[in-house]
Amino acid sequence: LMGKLTWPAVLQGPRSALMCPSPMPMIAKRTRRAALCVLLASFIGAPIIAGAEETKTSTRVADNRPKVIVPKVIKTYPHQRDAFTQGLLFAEGAVVESTGRYGQSRLRFLDLGSGEPINEYRFPQSIFAEGATYAHGKLIALSYRSGRGFVFDPETLKQVDGFRYEGEGWGLTFDGEALIMSNGSPELRFLDAVTYKEKRTLTVTFNGQPIPMLNELECVEGFIWANIWQQDFIIRIDPTTGIVDQIADLRGLYPAEDRQLPSEHVLNGIAFNPNTGQFLVTGKNWPNIFEIALPVEKSED
Repeated sequence: LMGKLTWPAVLQGPRSALMCPSPMPMIAKRTRRAALCVLLASFIGAPIIAGAEETKTSTRVADNRPKVIVPKVIKTYPHQRDAFTQGLLFAEGAVVESTGRYGQSRLRFLDLGSGEPINEYRFPQSIFAEGATYAHGKLIALSYRSGRGFVFDPETLKQVDGFRYEGEGWGLTFDGEALIMSNGSPELRFLDAVTYKEKRTLTVTFNGQPIPMLNELECVEGFIWANIWQQDFIIRIDPTTGIVDQIADLRGLYPAEDRQLPSEHVLNGIAFNPNTGQFLVTGKNWPNIFEIALPVEKSED
């Protein structure tokens, strides 16, 4: 967990050829990305994480820079290595995971102690499932490029409804009023949780510049936590301004050099347990789910 937090890496490379055969136009502009890399590098500058112990620590290098957090690992749980994690959440006190890839996509309740599924829904072969959330007593999941949302009864995992949306679906969460979805761009889309119609959008920024590759999402006490594709940290976003105000450095959980396919087996999955105040995080095809402690304070809004 030591060393520099390399913000320019946020903008390196789209999803691999397996995940995204054709680059998305909104993030394929290399000139703009290169300029932003330079800006972030100059802004962050020197190492900003200090201390060798694995404890709940944080530091702020300047008043207008995000707080950087090195979380404490509370407990480690097993995770199925064939689970290409797209979404992770708590629903009705239980852990739910959505997994991706064509022909392998699942929505399932997990036994946290064993990592085994208790009950699962298998998506059609033509669906590459993405993020999921729990809203108004229903489980809701996205698909990657099919433009389809799926709504399930959590008791039976039977599909009870569905909806359509434009573009790709990546991450999904619920803030108590609206569904919030990502699509790999810097833009979050807020949908009505009943009609599924888009209400507004929000551009996520760091030092005034948009941050692309937003992936899995989780709402916690009025803020939005987000994975960034192929990066080993998560960011906290102000849902009113879109500004990144905290960064959790998770590089020490499962080092890239230990992964069979580092570009694919990336950090993804954030679940907040309101009963304990702790987070669960994992990654695609990771061997473990980690329970971690992050400081949680309510939004002032």
